[in-house]
Order: sequence, then structure tokens, then C-alpha cells
Amino acid sequence: MTIVMTAMSVTALFAQQSGDKSLGFTGGCSFSDIADVPNTFTAGIEGQCGFFFVNNLKIGIDAIYDFERQNVDNDANYLTHLFGFGPTVSYYVRITDKLYYTPEIIGDFTWGTLYLKQPQTKYSYGRALSKEGNLKGKSISLVPFQIEFHPTERVGITASICAATASYLEYTDDPDEVHHGGYKINFGLNPTVGIVFYLSREKSSM
Repeated sequence: MTIVMTAMSVTALFAQQSGDKSLGFTGGCSFSDIADVPNTFTAGIEGQCGFFFVNNLKIGIDAIYDFERQNVDNDANYLTHLFGFGPTVSYYVRITDKLYYTPEIIGDFTWGTLYLKQPQTKYSYGRALSKEGNLKGKSISLVPFQIEFHPTERVGITASICAATASYLEYTDDPDEVHHGGYKINFGLNPTVGIVFYLSREKSSM
């Protein structure tokens, strides 16, 4: 009896067990409006599947779509559409029976398109939306302040307020094929919410 109770108490310390699997979806958006800097709106969604190789340590792969709108002046906007995929690593730290601290590292390879949107007027003869070039790059992000609430054993609701990201993005002009590359490091507010579904490994009959 003592052995059984000890085993149960040890199991309770783990958010998820080795062999468990997960499928999750996350979304978020942010807006910045700083003096002398073009105001920017960003939004993104992410799908992720993961596998617990050991208790509380999840390794997975994600697929993302990000949208960014940046005002260059009162009449024009740059629109960016980015797609990507890459590995993820997260660790679960139990706070209460239903609440966990889940910091995460995400790496992505990305590609997409940059557009310039200008207002149509009765004097304009060109297209209001014109393609400016193609994008490709890579990034790594640290999500240090992420929590997950479990209303049920197999469902988690995630929330995060910020992220630190280092990225490299290459820009190719059309049709000149001129390459421009740039590095960027950013740490700031990036609120997201999501839902995660968990699947346990099949229990042995032994």
C-alpha cells in the first residue's frame, strides 16, 4: 500500500508523462505606435504537435502564419505575409494541480511575400496592391513567461505576454533579383492565447 501511494504522489508531480502526445493551436496580435517610428500591426497563428520523450519535456514541430502591416505614411502600407515551420522545445513546471509554467523555445524557417498597398483614387492608373518582393529567413524565439491552465486532464489553455526573438530575413526584389539581408533582435509584448489537446500513450496491460 505504501509503495502504491508513493508511486501515485510521484506521478502527480508530472504535468505530462513520457510517451504522451499533444496537438495545439495558438493565436495572437499586437500593435505598436511610437513617435518617429512607423506604427505596426502584427497577427499570427500557430499549429503545433508534440511528443513527451521524458516526463514534462516536450519536443515538437510547429507551422506558422504571420501577418504584418506597417504604415509608411498616411496613404500607404507595407503588408507582409510569412509562412514557416520548425522545431519547438518546452518544459512543464507544476505550480498547482491545474496550473503549469511552460517556458518554450521555437525555431522556424520562414518564407513569404511583401506587398505595397496604396489608396486608389480617380487619378491613379496602377494597381492599389503591388508585389514588392519575396522573403525568406529563419528565427529563434524564447517565450519566457507562458502558463497553461488545465480545466480538464486532457485540455490545456495557454497564455503568454511576451517573447524574445532573433531573426534573419532576406529580401529579393522583383524582377531584378537583388538580395538584401538583415538581422533583427526584438524583445517586447506579444500576447498570445491557445488551446492544447493531450493524448496519453496506451497503458500496458502488465
